[in-house]
Amino acid sequence: MEIEDLQLPSALVHEPVVQTVDRHDTANHLAIYVLRRWRRSIPKGVFRPPVGYLKPVCFMHVDIFYEILEHLHPIDLYHISQANLAFQALLSHPNSSLAWTLAFENDPALPKCPPVTPDFPTKMSGLEWAGMLFGRLVCQDCGKGDAPANIPFRRFQCIDCADSSINDRLVDLGCGTKSIRYALVRRSQVLQLSEGGYLLNAFDEWYLCSEAEMNAVNEAILGHEDAIARKKPGAKEAYDAYITRRRAEVDPINEHATTCRLWAEELTEGYIKDRERRELNIIKRVRSRFKRLGYHPEDVSKVTSKIENEYVSHRRKSLPLSLNAPRLSNKRKTYFRPLPTLLTQFTGWEVIKPLLEPAVIRAKKVRRAPERAILINERKKIVHELYREYMKSLSPSSWPYLPPPYAVYEFKPFADLIIALHDDELNKGSCEDALRLLPKEIEDWTLVRKRQLMSLLPGHGHGGITASQQAGLSLETSGPSQDPETTFNALQLATSVFCLRHSGFSQCKIGLCLIGWEEAGPHMRFGSLNTRWANLWNQLYFSDCGHNAATALVRRAGLDPRTATTTDMDRLDDRYICTQCPIVPFNGFKGREAYNWRDAVLHCITTGHRTSTWDLLTRKAKADVKRREGRDPRTTELLWSCTLCPEHFKNLVSRKGAVKHVKFKHNIFRPVENTHFFYYITRAARTPRRPAGFPQDPPSEYTCKHCVSHSGLYNMKCMLRHLRRSHQVQEPVAARDYVRVQTVLHRSPLPIPEPIMPPRFNFLTPSFLDGLIL
Repeated sequence: MEIEDLQLPSALVHEPVVQTVDRHDTANHLAIYVLRRWRRSIPKGVFRPPVGYLKPVCFMHVDIFYEILEHLHPIDLYHISQANLAFQALLSHPNSSLAWTLAFENDPALPKCPPVTPDFPTKMSGLEWAGMLFGRLVCQDCGKGDAPANIPFRRFQCIDCADSSINDRLVDLGCGTKSIRYALVRRSQVLQLSEGGYLLNAFDEWYLCSEAEMNAVNEAILGHEDAIARKKPGAKEAYDAYITRRRAEVDPINEHATTCRLWAEELTEGYIKDRERRELNIIKRVRSRFKRLGYHPEDVSKVTSKIENEYVSHRRKSLPLSLNAPRLSNKRKTYFRPLPTLLTQFTGWEVIKPLLEPAVIRAKKVRRAPERAILINERKKIVHELYREYMKSLSPSSWPYLPPPYAVYEFKPFADLIIALHDDELNKGSCEDALRLLPKEIEDWTLVRKRQLMSLLPGHGHGGITASQQAGLSLETSGPSQDPETTFNALQLATSVFCLRHSGFSQCKIGLCLIGWEEAGPHMRFGSLNTRWANLWNQLYFSDCGHNAATALVRRAGLDPRTATTTDMDRLDDRYICTQCPIVPFNGFKGREAYNWRDAVLHCITTGHRTSTWDLLTRKAKADVKRREGRDPRTTELLWSCTLCPEHFKNLVSRKGAVKHVKFKHNIFRPVENTHFFYYITRAARTPRRPAGFPQDPPSEYTCKHCVSHSGLYNMKCMLRHLRRSHQVQEPVAARDYVRVQTVLHRSPLPIPEPIMPPRFNFLTPSFLDGLIL
């Protein structure tokens, strides 16, 4: 056996000890629970390692090995370092600092390394700090167990050594937390979780301090107070300077110790819950026994909360349950446990049965209530299936805008059937009258959602357009004489831009830029928008920034913002350049990104430009840009469907799959998007296409007259090289060999007007935009 295999794990954080200690006394239950929770977060899988599968590690480059270690948890790295001295040296080397840093980022809840202070000018390495958190509880002075890690003093020390240490004795001086002296010393904070779930020294009211440190502080304060009493010049300023300097040295240490304590308290809560969950497993075995005795399975399963409540209420009264018993025996057994509150535990079934059997009997008396809930759920399933069949009969392009099932349950014709007092089950025949009224209910539901969107538009639904500009559009939202198509024309405009505040969502890109009813309509199916519409603070809002950007883009395209719709802008498919953005280097040139109009609006919202100034590319420049643009990410998403049949109702495919389906199923050899197939707009925001750069420094504004099929744009240097290499023209002549074309139309700055609506909260602050990921 190699010498490094004989080293104790405690040698990683302090000198090896020679005294043998009990394994139970040195167990770090905080580390055990951290490891258990980390292992549970890893996806389960079957791995059968072949013989010698670790052999490549011996020949692997150290940097590659470090990159592998970056994906592990710090406790895994700590365990690897205990394998032998080679791994210990590898993980204690300064080059491993990045691996440790990224490993700690894998678990953001872990406290970071202690700050560097005059008391500890050398920063702890990742291995040393991992040893403090996950190492064995072995005293560094005497080698005994049950020695928790003292975070401010960076050592493992038992109570006896802390009280009798000659160099740095820890004592409770009893000076009180309000004394200024107490605020100028490090306060002891240990991390130790007992097996029973008790966190030691987790209260702010009691701390130990270093006796030598307290004496030094007390001596300094007395000296300053004496100088102040003698009215020595500058004594008060010296006293204040000492207090400030001392607090700057001590406060980071104490604050870091508090952070570690809060982390340990959070782990303790999870530890207790997991422990209680394991303890309640015996309840499942009890229910199995009751079922075998002939009790109705439904009664036994429905009294789960009742049985658990009985267990919780009797647990502190020595409920006869063995928490670690592997099976429920018919005999009475007694287990003596080390915890004083649970000295005796009984596992006899004959003792448990009389205590829990009344709960099963009581569940039998209230069975009607659960049966009623089951009946309502079954009725909802029938309504859901009928609604699905109805949706299949409609045009697939209308699916994203239909009400969700939970809204259909609340329609009065179906609500009356679902909550009917009789016990008859629903079928298609009993729902015929409700199905005849379903189209009208859907129309009313859609009108309500459109009116809600109209209420967000400035000027009481004018979409940022004044009354004189509206030119007679009817914007009333009620009344039998209205034409719905005319009423909601503003929702079809390209200048109607909405945003969804991201409260409660995991991805910030959801609903960031919704243009018109086409994109905002699917978001109106959110349950939160339906139940909490009055609380607009966390819901949809009209984007002034997006509206002004869209208005500028529409004008640059030569259209009227009062009448231009999203379809009109999509049909033009122009490319725009934001002149507010600086010129940046691309692959081989310098320039700016070229956007289509939808991505341009999204660009303005995310960047928060106060002035919307755009350059419109000419047809020649647009063709050159589109040739170099990235693939539209929508084409590969499984969100495409045929518009001619319900084949993809619950099985959406990629764009290629939808085109193939239309060709072979409907014999249409040239399918047209939005006519034969369409993109199913979901509640998640669209992913923008990767824009292509447009050269501007130097500008690419020359085209070759010798290229017949297609000629791209070149700057003068590239144009001359192209003519020499491709067409053997050594002395090019303008107008004969190449021609200069216009690539950018003139621009006009359009300042952002004052918002028409009252000021509202805008969450797109610079700090938010810095962390935004599109």
